[in-house]
This record gives sequence, C-alpha cells and structure tokens, in this order.
Amino acid sequence: MKILASDLDGTLYFGDQPDPIRPQDREAIHAFQKAGNAFGICSGRTLAGIHHALDGRDIDLDFYILVSGAALANREGQYLYQHTLSHQLIKAIIEAVDTPDVSVLFCRAEDYYRMKRPRGPDDPANIIQNVMQAPDQPYDSLHFAFAKDDPIIEVYEEKLLRCFKDQIEVHHNVNNLDIAPKGCSKGNAIASLPNYLPVRFEDIYVIGDSYNDISMLASTPNAFTFHSSPDEVKAHAKYLVNSLSEAIEIINRL
Repeated sequence: MKILASDLDGTLYFGDQPDPIRPQDREAIHAFQKAGNAFGICSGRTLAGIHHALDGRDIDLDFYILVSGAALANREGQYLYQHTLSHQLIKAIIEAVDTPDVSVLFCRAEDYYRMKRPRGPDDPANIIQNVMQAPDQPYDSLHFAFAKDDPIIEVYEEKLLRCFKDQIEVHHNVNNLDIAPKGCSKGNAIASLPNYLPVRFEDIYVIGDSYNDISMLASTPNAFTFHSSPDEVKAHAKYLVNSLSEAIEIINRL
C-alpha cells in the first residue's frame, strides 16, 4: 500500500473556484484508493475545518493530519493523538500580536472564536472582544490572518518565536501564521505515520504548495510540489507537477 498525504488549501481545495475540487483530481484520488492505497489530508486546519471544506465534495479521506501536525485522526475522525494549546497560552500569544489589522481565530472542535469583528455575514465563529470571553479550556488551534503581502507578518512571526520559543511552533502559511504546540509540524507528523498506520516509510508520498508545507516536503524523498510554488518550496521537493492528479499518475508508475 502507498499513502499520499496532501495539503488542502491551494493543493486539493481551491476555495475561489465554482467547484473547489478539480474533477481530474477527484477522479485520480478515487482510482488511487480503489487500487488499495490511502489518501489523506495534512493541513493547518482542524477536523471541523476540513469537514467544512470537503463535505459534499465526494472525497473520502483515510486519515487526517491536523493543525500543522498537532493531531492525527483516522478515517472515522477518531484521534490517534492530539496536542492542544491552553487558554492561558492563547491569551498571552494574542496579547503579543498587538495590531488591530490582523484577524484572530482560535478553535475547539466545532466551536470557533474570532476576535473583534466577523469575517463576513456568514461567519460561523463566535465574535468576542476579549479572550477571557471564551471558555477556559484547551484549544485545537490558533490562527492569525494578515492583509495580503503585509510585511508585518514577518515581524510578528519573529516576535512569537522569540517570546514563546519553548512553547509553540509558528507556521507561516501565505498570509497567515498558524500556531501549533511545541514540536508539532507537518514533517514530524509524516515521519510518525508508520507508528499509527500500516505503511512503510518509503511508501509515504506528500504534496503541498506553500511555505508551511516545507517541513512535510523535507520529511520524505517522495515529495511533490507545483511548478508555480515559491522557489524555496520547490527546493525541498523531488517532483514538480501541475496538479494533484499528475502527482498521482507519477506515484502509480513508481
């Protein structure tokens, strides 16, 4: 059996398109699974976030790597491991990112909390003005969304790594900073898959498109990215392709 772990946003799922899943990618995934292989997602999103994107899209996942490697779930959505962020730590991190021009979201299961203002009229999150308005409990994820191409994102990435270096990992995802517990990365999650799934490490393949996928791409020699990806991302991939379906075609020949 071969396993393919795919990034979600910008790799499999294109939210700005009428059909966010390319038909040829969907067909390739179905054939890959029908041949006895496993296909899963490796994303910065939570389980609920992946379901929100893929429900009704005719994509059945065999596993979920969540929150940039902080959790792993089986095909039924049952956690095989899960690491979380405390309410106290989330409060301290949010206070460190002291700019009004960033959207802040943190989540636990199906409960979303967004600071200050809604993303839009259909935003499902609970809008709060202060972190203390959210329940004092562990949370699955914390995300900061900055304006497109805003250089301030690098300033806060450096600040968070400096102030919380022993507690968190900061994953730069295009215009977002995704916060995960210390030691959690997509790459570490990929390396641990043989401990949880019946697969040899040499039979694990990965594909991703952006900077937050670098640890995943670097974790295995069987790494794919796109011709359109940033050069720094391409430097960590063995194969350059135009689509997920093209990657699956190559895997089938190996």
